[in-house]
Order: sequence, then C-alpha cells, then structure tokens
Amino acid sequence: MRRRPIPSQLDQVASRFIVEKTLPLHPDTRIVLGPFGKPKTDSQRVGVYQPQFKLIIAGNHKPSLKNVDEAIRRRFHLVPFTVTIPPGERDKDFPDKLKAEWGGILAWAIEGCLEWQRIGLAPPTAVTDATAEYLASEDALGTWTDARCNVAPTLWGQSSALFKSWTSWCEETNEARGSQKEWRARMIAAGFHSHRSSKGEGFMGLALPEPTSDRQAPPDQTGENYYDR
Repeated sequence: MRRRPIPSQLDQVASRFIVEKTLPLHPDTRIVLGPFGKPKTDSQRVGVYQPQFKLIIAGNHKPSLKNVDEAIRRRFHLVPFTVTIPPGERDKDFPDKLKAEWGGILAWAIEGCLEWQRIGLAPPTAVTDATAEYLASEDALGTWTDARCNVAPTLWGQSSALFKSWTSWCEETNEARGSQKEWRARMIAAGFHSHRSSKGEGFMGLALPEPTSDRQAPPDQTGENYYDR
C-alpha cells in the first residue's frame, strides 16, 4: 500500500517574503539560510526545494550558529532595533494614524525597490557593523585562533597539537567541540590549508605559541616553512 506524503507547512508557502518568529536555540542552518519553497514533486517532502522567498527572522534572541564561514557571512544581515519606546509614550492608535500616510509609505517602498534594482542591496553602516559584531561573537573557531594561536601565512601547526588546544579551549568556554573531522573541515573553510611536512599532518597559516620564544624553523623538504614542535 502506498503511503500518503507527509504534509508540510512549506507546501503552503506562496509568498516572496517570509517572517519567522520562532527562534530555535540551534537552528538548522539549511532552513535559516537557504530560502526555499514548494518541493519539486509531491513525494519530495524532505529534500530539494525551489527558492521562492527570502526568510526574515524576528525575535528577541539571535540564532546560535554552529559555524561561521563565507557562506554564512554573505547571507546574514542583522538589523538592530536599538530604540525602546517607554510605556507612557506608546501610542496604541499609531497603526490607524498611519493609514493617512499609506500613499507616501507605498511611494517610499517603490522608490526603495527601484534603488535596489539599480544598485543592489546596500546595507547601511548600522547593519554592517551590527552584523560583523554578531558574526564575530558566533565565530568560535576565530575566537580560538585569536586567543590561542599565532596567525601568519608562513606558520605551520601540527594538526594533533592544534586540535588538542581547540579541545581545551572548548572545554574552558563551554563551546561544542565536535569531532576532529568536523574541526578539520571548519579549519579548511576558514582558509587554513592542509599541509603535510616532515613533522606530520598540519595546517599552514597558524601555529601554537612557542613555550619560550617564537622561532621560524628552516624549510622542510617541500620548501614550506613550519614551526618545530
């Protein structure tokens, strides 16, 4: 007997602009970042969806991101709401008062749409600054490299030592460590290139600080520089 397809709320979506007011603590990145709509066929309730809308997340708490890479950075725009109207100054009739301005509001929206078509999305400084601050706070790997590593193009760090440092830092800061395979993928996504030297597997671009003083070792047989552990 053929099973009936599982209903999906996404099948009801026909809009181009979606506002999501439910903020899970650890959202599925594919749902948060990948705008999607109806499935290709009735049987594809879970899988590939055709893009149909932009997802706007509204809430008091920002999503907690598992990873911050270039794909995340080019999709997130944090719009800060920094003004709180005191209770005594709140006008409950304000939406009705705006009805007289609907024509002007529509003209303003159309003007903004034409500007977007002409130059593309050009977020203001308030948005770019708030977004950069938010993503920096969510970038656990970047915070670890800033706190525990020296970063420079000619440096080399052994994978096992780096992962041990990462593990220790995650335990101290209550961050999710993940597996070594996941950590390696995040390192590569962050721009650190995997490189095998005479000392073993490692990454170019960073190294743990030397116990006494930093010294650069002579090139190994591949011609790359590394820090001797």
